[in-house]
Amino acid sequence: MTRALALLWLALGGAAAHAACPASTKEAITRQYEEWNRAYEARDLEGVMRIFSPTVVSSFQGRADAGYGRLRADYQTSFAAPPSGASWHEQLEQIDCSGELAYIVATFAKTERRDGKTAETQRNRSLDVLRREDGAWRITRSIFYPALPVDADPRQAFAELMTAGRDRDVATLARLYAAAYFHVNADGSTMSREQVLASYRAPAPAAAVAVTHDDDEWEVSRYTAVVSSRITSAAAAGNAAPTRSYRVTYVFTRTAQGWVAVCSHASLLLTAEGKPYAPRSR
Repeated sequence: MTRALALLWLALGGAAAHAACPASTKEAITRQYEEWNRAYEARDLEGVMRIFSPTVVSSFQGRADAGYGRLRADYQTSFAAPPSGASWHEQLEQIDCSGELAYIVATFAKTERRDGKTAETQRNRSLDVLRREDGAWRITRSIFYPALPVDADPRQAFAELMTAGRDRDVATLARLYAAAYFHVNADGSTMSREQVLASYRAPAPAAAVAVTHDDDEWEVSRYTAVVSSRITSAAAAGNAAPTRSYRVTYVFTRTAQGWVAVCSHASLLLTAEGKPYAPRSR
């Protein structure tokens, strides 16, 4: 039992004095979450807010705590944006109650329509504390955080990114680029995620036929990873186009779907004479 659940267990009366939570109460709470989902899909602000107590405090990892007013404003802003076909799918893993208090441990997955396909864009774990108010169960305390894959490895994401770039695999690149991804070119100009993807949708230049990387330097923490790599674009035999090497830096962030790139920067490598650097053949 986690520390948070243990403290809640004591608040509910402890194991010795705790009676089984009635099935009717669990069913009532489950229905309220289902109603919340339907309200969210319908972009029904009043229906969405109905599950929250006026005294609710919501905590999400890395953000300031939010009360009822802040939650309402956030939903109102979200619903005012163009529809994205978003919906939440809950898995209520544990429900328990005692008297006027209850708690729920759950996983929530968010799906959205992108490029004509439905894709999971967010997955959170949560612990909700509910109190019976005016005959209904209301969330009075909510603690949730991203559900991260246990075996995620940013090096694998980088390898996939390099392969997808070489093969001009736009679908894989779109999966590995964060929604706000941008790239800084060697001349200092920037490209948005859509501009980068459009460049890969265009016909491939004939000169570059092989893209390799080496001399990788990694810095990895729990939620962020940075890699500095030397990336070389080699021309086909008999083609006059020169080989070019770049020092490229990628910044990755860890999400429920794995590691994704949030930004990158490329610098053309030059020799001491100011000419483009080209590694010797091995």
